[in-house]
Amino acid sequence: MKPKTVVETYDYLRRIAPDFTRRIAQAAAQAHNEAEFEREMNNAIAGIAEALGVGLLFRQQYTLATGRADAVYNRFIIEYENPGTLRPNLSQRRFKGVWRS
Repeated sequence: MKPKTVVETYDYLRRIAPDFTRRIAQAAAQAHNEAEFEREMNNAIAGIAEALGVGLLFRQQYTLATGRADAVYNRFIIEYENPGTLRPNLSQRRFKGVWRS
């Protein structure tokens, strides 16, 4: 059932969040490289969008003003990294600027 109101949408997202989180963790554990992880995540995001009735303008390896993004959904930009490379300590030089909103 497609949510009709904002409240229904948030309720739906709260309900599926644990399963989505498990799917992310499983994809990261099973993927041998960034491309395999990216494919699984793109499928998961597309499934949620379809369930919500949200049309996505999806671009892969899209050129932006500041470089290339692995995935762009409307205005939501994702830069994937190889599974297992991100660490809790994001002060490492390699990860500067990874977490931005």
